[in-house]
Formats: sequence, C-alpha cells, structure tokens
Amino acid sequence: MRVCLLLLLPLSLLAQPKGWQERTISDGLSQGMIYALKQDQKGFIWAGTKDGLNRYDGYTFKVFTHDSYNEYSLSDNNCSALLTDSHGRLWVGTQTGGLNLFDSRTQRFYHLDIFDQATPKAGNYEVWLLAEDPAGNIWVGTDNYRLFRITLPEQLKNNFPNKANFSDQVRISRLSIPETGANAPLHFLTFLPDGRAFVGSVNGAYSFSWRQPGQVRPENPFTGNFREFFSMYADVQNDFWVATTSSSLICRLKGVQKVIPLPRSNYTSVNLRPIDDHTVAVATQDFLWLMSPSELFRQDSLTSRNAFVALPANVYAITNLVRDQTGALWVGTSGYGLRLFNPNVKQFQSYLPNTTLSTIFADRQGRIYLRHEFAYSLLDRSGNRLLPFLSNTLPPADRRQRYLMQDRQGTFWVSNVHFETHVQHLFKFSPNWTLLKKYPLPANTSFGFFGNQTIEDRVGYLWIGGADGNLLRFNPTTEQFRVYSYQSLLPRSGAATETYALYEDGAGVLWIGTQKGLIRARPTQSGLDFSMFKNSVANRQSLTNDFVLSLTDDPYEPNRYLWVGTKGGLERLDKQTGRFDHFTEEQGLPNKVVYGILTDEFKNLWLSTNRGLAHFNPRSLTFRNYTKTDGLQDDEFNTGSFFKTATGELLFGGVNGLTAFRASALNNATGPRSAQRRPVAQIIGLKVNNRTVDPGAADGILKESIEYTQALDLAHDQNLVTFEFGVMDFTNSARNRFRYRLDGIDNDWVEAGTNRFANYAQLPAGSYTLYMIGSADGEAWSQPISLRIRVNPPFYRSWWAYCLYLGLLVVIAWQLYRFQMQRFLLQQQVAFEQKEASRLAELNAVKTRFFTSISHEFRTPLTLILGPLSDLRQRFPNESVLPLMERNGQRLLSLINQLLDLSKLEAGQLSVDPKPGDISAFFRLLASSFESLADSRQIRFQFSQNQDVWWASFDRDKFEKIVTNLLSNAFKFTPAQHEVFLNVSYPDPNKADLLTLTVRDTGIGIPADDLGHIFEQFYQVKADGDRYYEGTGIGLSLVNELVNVLKGTIQVDSIEGVGTTFTVQLPLVALDTPVPAADEPLIHTMADAGPVRIQVTDLGVPADEPLSPTQENSLLIVDDNADIRSYVRSIFASQYQIIEAVDGLDGLEKATKTLPTVVICDLMMPRLDGYGFCKALKAQEATSHIPVVILTAKATIEDRLESLRLEAIDFLTKPFNRDELEVRVWNLMQQQKRLFQYLTLSLSPTTPHLVSPPPLTAEQKFIDRLTDVVAQHLDDSSFGVEELAEVANLSRVQLHRKLKALTNTTPVVFIREIRLRKAAELLTAGQDSVTQVAYAVGFDNLSYFAKVFQERYGVSPSQFARPAATPS
Repeated sequence: MRVCLLLLLPLSLLAQPKGWQERTISDGLSQGMIYALKQDQKGFIWAGTKDGLNRYDGYTFKVFTHDSYNEYSLSDNNCSALLTDSHGRLWVGTQTGGLNLFDSRTQRFYHLDIFDQATPKAGNYEVWLLAEDPAGNIWVGTDNYRLFRITLPEQLKNNFPNKANFSDQVRISRLSIPETGANAPLHFLTFLPDGRAFVGSVNGAYSFSWRQPGQVRPENPFTGNFREFFSMYADVQNDFWVATTSSSLICRLKGVQKVIPLPRSNYTSVNLRPIDDHTVAVATQDFLWLMSPSELFRQDSLTSRNAFVALPANVYAITNLVRDQTGALWVGTSGYGLRLFNPNVKQFQSYLPNTTLSTIFADRQGRIYLRHEFAYSLLDRSGNRLLPFLSNTLPPADRRQRYLMQDRQGTFWVSNVHFETHVQHLFKFSPNWTLLKKYPLPANTSFGFFGNQTIEDRVGYLWIGGADGNLLRFNPTTEQFRVYSYQSLLPRSGAATETYALYEDGAGVLWIGTQKGLIRARPTQSGLDFSMFKNSVANRQSLTNDFVLSLTDDPYEPNRYLWVGTKGGLERLDKQTGRFDHFTEEQGLPNKVVYGILTDEFKNLWLSTNRGLAHFNPRSLTFRNYTKTDGLQDDEFNTGSFFKTATGELLFGGVNGLTAFRASALNNATGPRSAQRRPVAQIIGLKVNNRTVDPGAADGILKESIEYTQALDLAHDQNLVTFEFGVMDFTNSARNRFRYRLDGIDNDWVEAGTNRFANYAQLPAGSYTLYMIGSADGEAWSQPISLRIRVNPPFYRSWWAYCLYLGLLVVIAWQLYRFQMQRFLLQQQVAFEQKEASRLAELNAVKTRFFTSISHEFRTPLTLILGPLSDLRQRFPNESVLPLMERNGQRLLSLINQLLDLSKLEAGQLSVDPKPGDISAFFRLLASSFESLADSRQIRFQFSQNQDVWWASFDRDKFEKIVTNLLSNAFKFTPAQHEVFLNVSYPDPNKADLLTLTVRDTGIGIPADDLGHIFEQFYQVKADGDRYYEGTGIGLSLVNELVNVLKGTIQVDSIEGVGTTFTVQLPLVALDTPVPAADEPLIHTMADAGPVRIQVTDLGVPADEPLSPTQENSLLIVDDNADIRSYVRSIFASQYQIIEAVDGLDGLEKATKTLPTVVICDLMMPRLDGYGFCKALKAQEATSHIPVVILTAKATIEDRLESLRLEAIDFLTKPFNRDELEVRVWNLMQQQKRLFQYLTLSLSPTTPHLVSPPPLTAEQKFIDRLTDVVAQHLDDSSFGVEELAEVANLSRVQLHRKLKALTNTTPVVFIREIRLRKAAELLTAGQDSVTQVAYAVGFDNLSYFAKVFQERYGVSPSQFARPAATPS
C-alpha cells in the first residue's frame, strides 16, 4: 500500500494539504501540548498532555487527572511518556509523580515512585522515555540522563497490584549515562535478543546489557563532527542507524554512512519515529516522510516531492507520531493539539481550489475542458490552472460556449449564443480548434440557458436537447436539422423547460431529463414516439422528483433498468413495467440531490451530491460514501459537472474545484472487500435512567469499564438504559455506521445509521443480550459485540419472595387445617348453642311477626268499630256511652301503633324524618292537649320553656311520642292534688344544639330496685296491694328506643314517695331563617291514657255538586273483607253505582269489563294483592285512566311510597275517617273533571286558557293516538266506531266508556269532531269548495255535513269560508 501511495505523491502535493483533521481543546482535549501518543488493544487513542491523560474514542475525549482525595487517581497531570506493554497494560510516565500503571477494567491508577534511593526526599525524576525489554522488565528514561530498570514480580507481570502505591513490591535498578551536555531527554531505547541494549541521546548513543545492567559505554555509530542530534533511531540487527540535525539526516546502513539534506537548513525540531518494524517517519514543521530504512538510505535529499504529505501550517513542532490500526496517522504537536491524517485522501486528486465548475468534457487526446462562468477552459494539471484553448483571433462572442462535445471523427461541436445579438449557432471546430463552420438553429428553437446537452448516436447523428420541448437532430453529412417536439407532454405554462440530461441506451432509445419529468423517445419509422414519466402522488412507484439531472443504464442489466439521478434521490426505472425504485438517505445515500452518475470499470456507480460522493453497488444496493475529509474538493458538487474519460478516470466538479480519481486506485489502496481488516467496534458508554455510569461507582452497576463488561445486573427501577457505540476507525467518525439488536426485544437488527446511541425504556424484568456491530464504510462490518443484561424483578417478584409466598401459603394452609380441625372438634359443642340461639331467634322473629300481623289484623275490626261509632255520635250526640266507646277504641289503636313502632325498631326500619318548624309552638300545642286530662284528675299541670319562638328541624312524630308517653306515665302515677311539670330548655346560641326536655312529677316514685328495668319491654313496676295501675309496659321502652334513634340520651331520677324526674337530651338543628311549616292535624297518642284528639270538621262533599248513582258514575270496591266492603258501600251507595270484588284478580276483571269511575282497593288480599292490582290496572290502556284509592292496615312510609309509585292516586290507613274518605274520593272526581275539560277543549279549534294542571301523560298519548288514527282515515266515510275500537285494541263498550271518562263524549262524536275541525281548517284556507271539503273530511251527505257543521260552529260552511265570517 505504501508504494502505491508514493506513486501518487507529486500530483497530490501540488494542491493545499488535504485530509488533515484537528482534535483540539474545542473537541474536548484537556490541553494542547502533546507529549506522548499510543493506541491500546481496544483501539482507543491515548494522549499524554500537560494537563491530564486523554482517551479518545472517535467522538469524545475522556480525561483522567489527579484527584487528591482518590488514591487511585493519576499521580500527576503532566503525562510525559506512554507505553503499552506486552500484556496490553498502559504505563503512564509523569514529570513529578513518577510512573503509573493503569487498569483499564477498573480505571484505577497504581503508582510507582522513580527516585534515587540515596536521596528519597528529592522527589521523583521526570519520566520522558518508557520501554519494555524481552523479559518483561520496564525501563524508564528520566531527566539528568538517568535510566531505571523496574523488575516486576511474577504476580505483577500480567496482573495489577493490590494497593495504590506498589513501589515496595518491585525491584528498581538505576543506570547512569555520562553527562556530556545539557539536560535533555533520551531519544530511544532498543533491546536485542543477545542481551545488548542501545540508548540514544542528543550527544550520541550508548550500549549496555539489559540482562545484567552494569557499565554504560559510549557507542558512536557516526563518523564526523556532529554537534547535537534532535532525535535518533537504530535497527541494530540490520545495522541501520539514523539521526536528525537541524539541516539533515545522518544515516548508516551496513557500515556505509550518508548525509541526506532536508528541504531547509534551520529547523528547530526534526522528529524521527519508527512507525512499524519496516517504516520510519521523519517529520519537520512542514513535511512528513514515510519510508523503509533502505528506501530512506537511497534518497539523495528529502524534498517536498518525495514527502508523504505536507503538514498543516499551524503545528509549530511535531512531538510524537503514531499510525493506528486503520492506517490513519496521528500527529502530536507542541501546543496545538492532535492532527489526524487519512491516507485515503491521496487517492483523490483535487484541482483548482476556490473555483466553481459547471460542465466537464475530456477529448480523445486526454485534454480536460472545464466550464467556468461563461466559457470552457483547458485544465493544466501540472500548473493546477485553467488555460484558454481558442485562438484570440476569434471574436469574443465566438469564444463562449454553453456546451461542447467531440464526435467519433474528432470534430468538436459547440453550442454558442451570441451574448449581444442572442443569435444561436452550432459551431463546428477541427480537432486543433480551428473554426470550420457555423450552423444557425432552426426557427423557434433554442439552447437552454442552464441545461444543455448534445450527444452523438450510433449512426453519427448529433442530438441536441433544446428548450421548451424541442429535440433537434443534426446530420453532419447533409448539414440539415430536423426538429422533434414533445411540447404536448409538458405543462402549458410556467418556467422554460430545459434539457439537463440526454442519453441513448443500448436499444437506441433516447432519454431526456428535464425539470418537468423524464421523457422517453422511441425511434419509429415515422420519427420518434414520446412518452413521459413524472411524479404521481397516488403512485408510490412513480418518479420521486420531476427534476432529472443524470441518466445511465444499469451496468449489469442495461436492457432492463435505467438509473436516474433526481433532486429527490436515486431512482431505478424498470423499462418494462415503468415502475421506479427509490434510494434516499434512508438507504444510505448521503444526500437526495444526485447531480451526476458515472459507471466505473468495476460496474459500480459513482454519484455526486450535496454531501459528497457516493459509491453504489447496483447488485448489493449498498452505499459507501466519501466526503471532504477523504480528499474531495468539497462536500458539495455542481449540476452537470461530471465526466468519465476514455481512460476510465472519473471527473466531478464542485464548488471548490475538480476531483479526479480512478476506481482501480481506490480498490488497490483499500484492497478487496473480503481481504479488508474488519473494523473494531466497542460499547463505549452506558447511561442508566439518563445518568452516566462509571466503573466502581457507588451504584455498583459497573465493576469494570463498559468495554470489558460481559454482563449487566440491573434493579427493576433501573430499566431506562442508553448504550453508546464507537468504531475504532477515526478517519471520519461521523460517517461510522451501527447496527444493534437486543434479543428479547428486537426481532431483527436495528439499522441505526450514524446514530451511535441505543435507548431502551421500561425494560421488563428478564434476561436479554445486546449485540452490536459497526462499520466505517457500510460494507465491512465488525465482529458482533455482545453484552448480557439482567433486569431483576422488584423484591415482591423475586425468587426468594416467591419462596416466602410459598412458605406463607404453607403456614396459612396449616393454620387453616388446624382451624378446621378445631372447628370440627368444637362443632358438637357449638351445635347445641347454635340450635339454642336459633330457637331464640326464631321465637323472637315469630313474636315480631305475631305483633306485626296481629296489629294489622286489629286495624280492620277497629275500622268497622270506630267508623260506625263516629256515625252514631253524629246521629246521637247526647248519648253518653258512645264517646266512652270511641275513646277506648282510639286507645286500642294507640296501643297497636306502639306495638308496630316497637316491631319496626327491632327490625331497624324506623328512620328519622326531620322537617322545619317552630318547635316551641309544637310543645305548647302538645302540652295544651293534656290540660283537660289534668283537670279531670285534679292534678296541677305546669308547662314552661325558655323561648317563645324557636325554629328548628325536628321529627314531629317521634318528639310527640316521647313527650306524650312521658306525660301519660307521669299523670298515671301521680295522685290527685299533686303536680306534673313539663320544662323545655333550648340551647344557648353559642353552645351545642342540644335540647333538654324535663318531665317531673310529685307522685309515688319508683323503687330503687326497679329503676334499672323500667326501659325494658313489657316491664311493669309491682304495685302495692291496695293500688293497681293499668298498663302494658310498652311506653317507656318505646321512649328509650326513640331517643336512641334520635341519637339522644334519657335519664331518670326517682325517690319513692317523693316523685320522679325524666331528663331527655336530644340533638337539635337550629334554623337561622324561619321557615313556615304546613298546618297539619295532630293525633296525640299516649301509652296508657285516653286519646286526645283534634277533630277535623266539615270534610263532607260540597252541597253544590251532588253526585247520583248512574251507569256512568260507578265505584269499584276491592277488599277480601265483606264487612269493609259493606261499610264502604254504605258510605257511597247514595252517590255511585257500587261494584264489589273479593280480591285483586276479581277486581281487575270487573274493572276491565265495567271501567268504573273510581276504585277503592285494599292492599293485603289473596291471589292478587293491591300492588299487583294497581300495576295491572295502569298497564292496560283501557283502564289506565281510572283513579285508585288504597285502603290498608300497613301504615309505613315505605308502603305509601310503593303504592304511589304504582300510580295509586291516594292512600288511607285503616282505621280511616269516613268524612276524610268521602273528601278524598270527591277530590279525585274533581281532578277527573278537570282532565275531562282539558281533553275535551283540546279537540276544539280554539282552546281557551285552562288553569288546570296538564293531563296525565298516558291519557294524553291515548287521545293523541286516537286523533292520529282518525286523521289518517279522514276521507274514508266508512271509518267509524268499530274501526277505531279495533285500531285502539279495545272493545266498542270499553272505547265508549274510556272516551266518556276522559272527554265526556262518545266515539261517534269524537270522530265527527275531528272531521269538523279539519273541515274548518280547509274552509279557512279558502282553496277548496264546500263540496270538496265535505268529501275530503269523510262526509258523503252534503246536507248532513252542513247541518252538523252549523250545529258545531253556528254558521253554515259557505258562510264560514267567507273572510268576514267569524265562527261562534
């Protein structure tokens, strides 16, 4: 490879140095003074500077410096020497900190002091030279001409120490070199297998035995008077010695000495370094030479012409030089950082810098013509300049060319446009550029201003791509033009269409590239057949971009494929199907603007773009890209600026000159793809949860550096992982490509392109393996790098957690087993207790059901007792026994109610129902009801409260029962002439809302033994022998339960013979704003005293609206008790026709058959109860309008709500008041009358305003449905009652009764009313005659129509239709 490179030196050195790249502090380098350079086995570049040790991975510098608080950090930041030993370990020499051994796995530095044992306090020597002898000993060259041998013990020859400073673990021997001049560093150190060693200094060379160090002897290989050597190198085995001075090289080969002059004689630094075993590098400030020893010895002088490359101008001095594994050269400078040189740039020749070029042509003689600005010039390669080639005798206008080409006879043809007259000609020149003739273009044709192309076909015709859809054929023999037009394929307006590419394929088909699309011209007998390819949004296999810049046949299948360069990418056209395959940046193309396409001798395509050159393999469809860093003129190339010479040289013009190369030279330089050395790829960085992970950090993720790590062990919350990749090819790191795959996540390789990061977020717990490969050119890929990754589950999903779960399950199972066994063993013992408890519960339930059922059963006979008694009292007001009977009946009712309350309390069905009101007025009214009782028993009753008005939210029913039972109890046990007190104390505004109620008497008192039992059910205090107090033992028990329901407290204080005091405290919700409570009649009940009743007066039916028992005025009584039916019948027999039913099913049948006006129904009945009866009655359309009044012994609010949900109109509890029942039924009839009025008037054309509420939804829907049915059959005179009943799914009788109940009309009148209303509407419209209107609304008889219309509206139909007529 080196020989090939040297053959191309002269041409490459004529231009400015190319291929150099800078790596300075702006790129992350810690300092610009480079003392030492090395590349380790992993491929990283190490640079020792004045401020730390730098490791370069192709993208970033990682800097290692001294940390006073870390004993394993670098001992000194001045890193003056580097060595990679035979085991791959890195040794770092410093100026004040001695020697460091670096462990690249743990990234720790182990220190070794280099000082005189006699003067240890003098400190370390400056280390300037490091070397390793064949036995593995480390040699250290320092200042003051000191040379130290470090003998390592066996355990340290390939391992690392166990402590930071291991000076006491090695043996150090010192050799002193005679001091003959200034204190300068040693140049080199070489070891021979026979035990001899040579060391070079500014004064010459010295020899000694490296096996048994002892005396150091001078060894001067050169003869002559040389004052000072800048550097020295020796290959003693081949007897080759070379040293540098300020003006020359002194060489000795096999005993022959030779002085080789340098380009100048005043160099301040000349560096001499061995690159490998066969190559020596000589570097001055301006040039670099790379030669073998024999080749170097053959040179008479070192000049710019035999230099390998010219160095950049701003390097000052070369301090070190290394060639890396890829062949790139690294140069360390004195204060200006690193320089990197890519040898491949020497394969590309660049000319004419700072010159932008357009079209290019090379003639048969090898001359290259380049168009710059308005004309072509001839390239002078030797002078790197442009020369004119036309005679100055030609007018200036004739020396301009828009395009030129040479035919097979050697004649030149030039497209010329006179810049003043704009006359366009085709010029004919001889091979030596003598103008032969001018041919004017045909009329209405012209050359393009930017795009011009002329080619010669296989016959010898010239084809000229004209503007605006014209293709010209010129016959050089007949000197005639023929014009072919494809203007019909082009847009009718817009910018001019020009020819940017013109190509004839192997089949003789012409292809024309324009900015409007690709034109195909097929030869026919009559001329050319044109067709066009352009972009179609609907077809993804159409041309990507219409701007076509270059064309060429496929080198492997020219009859099948055509390659098209566009501004949208590279396209492959299948000539048979007309479909395009697209290649863009996604497939590896550097840029989607493809200016030129050339085919090399290896059948590869070369593409010029805005981002460099692309080498494309048409078979593998892979790209290899080149940029300015590879030696191109620049990254940007120009339109039409490409040409392939007859010798196979490829020419591409761009914005900064011309690039010329041969594909064969590139292939020879890089070698066949199969023989290339695989690049080295590394994982160079790791982030977990977006934080960089360092080896040995506290998180414990990395124990070793990531490039040495084989496996990662992560916690469950460390599942956001980022990997950084690198390829150890630094010539163009930004172009390196990567692929990776995470087994377990990715099914295939991820094509990352130039993206060097792989991110994986939310990795689930499990085991994975990451594979990564890298490439520098996209063709040769590295060996896969693998990394195992284990994401541990959270602790509750770990194996030991599952073991714990299993253990817990075993323990739980064991405990369950023990529990079941104990349960089984105790079942016999518990069985008896359970049976006993069950028996007691059943008894309690039976008792509760008994009280509930017996209370319900008591209400029915009480109804039949209290109802007639009330009637008798009105008929016989002077009969004294009747009030007594009624009072005891009411007392019995009170006892039943208390039993029901107790049963509800036990069942948990009694809830609080607070309502707003003036509680002070409530207590006054309640107390006043006991005044008559107090007077009759000659007891002084006093009532007091601390507020006259107190608004609150309270449950009236429960408060009333508490007070009445306490007062009745006090009156019962208080003798005559004693006192009973009722005191109500309301809370202060600023204190808790707690009402205190006190009932105190001066009666007989309660014995102390009985105080703890007085609130038990059915408990009674034992009376004296001469006194008996009637009662049941329910009252105080009910009071206690009610107080608990209200979340209050009750206390009793009693002294036998003195009296008893009950104190009740109840929570009270005070109201700030008085809310008037509705007036309600109160029934005050007492446990063991007669009732106090507020009489409801005058509840009878108003006298001005009497009812009579008729067929249309019927009442259905549904009750399984014949006495109740008889009693209700006696109430309403004078007003309604009575129909009786013995249960709900019988009642439903009779209601459906007779359609009564109103129904009074019991709730508890056999076969079908009141709930089922109401539900069925309201579900039938024939009976849904009938109002229902429920009579029942069930008095709970739940029973009432259930009845009302089933659309029962009203609800009365047995025993009921006769007057109240009459009033409720009368109210229902009034509501039905209002409904009848609403529905009747709604049928009229003009409905007056009704104050009544809207009708029931179901009834309104029924009327609306009937109305719609009649309207649909309006013109059918045969449509009558039978048809309407059939549609309504009712019998004729049911329909009659339903309409009579809802609208007080018959079906016949209902139908006729709708017909007449429609007739009135039509007559008012005035568009039809009276006869037409009559027939339209179903009247066949005109006289009958006129009669009924006049009866309805008061005028005849003809008068109604007149505008002035006003209907009555």
